[in-house]
Amino acid sequence: MYGIIFVAGLLVLAIPIAKATVLTLSVPLGLRLGSFVSSTLLFGPPLLLLGCVSPYLIKIAAREMANLGRTVGGFYALSTVGSVAGTALTGFVLIALLGVDRIFYLVGSLLITLAIGYFAFFRKRWEAAPALLVLLVVSPGGHDVAVSRTLANGTTAILVALHDSHYGSLKVIDYRYRQAHTRELVIDGLIQGGIDMRNGLSV
Repeated sequence: MYGIIFVAGLLVLAIPIAKATVLTLSVPLGLRLGSFVSSTLLFGPPLLLLGCVSPYLIKIAAREMANLGRTVGGFYALSTVGSVAGTALTGFVLIALLGVDRIFYLVGSLLITLAIGYFAFFRKRWEAAPALLVLLVVSPGGHDVAVSRTLANGTTAILVALHDSHYGSLKVIDYRYRQAHTRELVIDGLIQGGIDMRNGLSV
């Protein structure tokens, strides 16, 4: 069971790393099918493995058939409470506080630490402890800010700011082309507004 938790933790850590590639490959499939395929590829494997944990726990906890119904009911009630609390905490606190990538890192790290802790301290398999080094390898840095890219028409686009908030993923992008200089606010990929940096007027 803890081996499953460990692998699930690795897959959760891989989500921020693999998301750009998966989303890019899913774009030709269109909005609906592309969204379905990309979310299935990114979230399906870790969710499938984590879904296997409850049956294992029930098998371990239900020593007698007479207590099976109570045990199953108790686990699923606890699971429901955890789902509600996790959804509320993520939506109202964690996304704005940590950002999406760091949430995946936190969840993956907790899963891996739980599994390694079990193998090291309860099974006395201390050789499992170095596996914690994987957390250092994939440790998230800060968001890339002031990243510059030249577009096909010669316009230079500069990512001035990037921040996850309650409103979505916020980006501030500067565009420079010859004498033109504009700045746009983008929320979840949609342009919300922009100004001409030379005179401060809306574009």
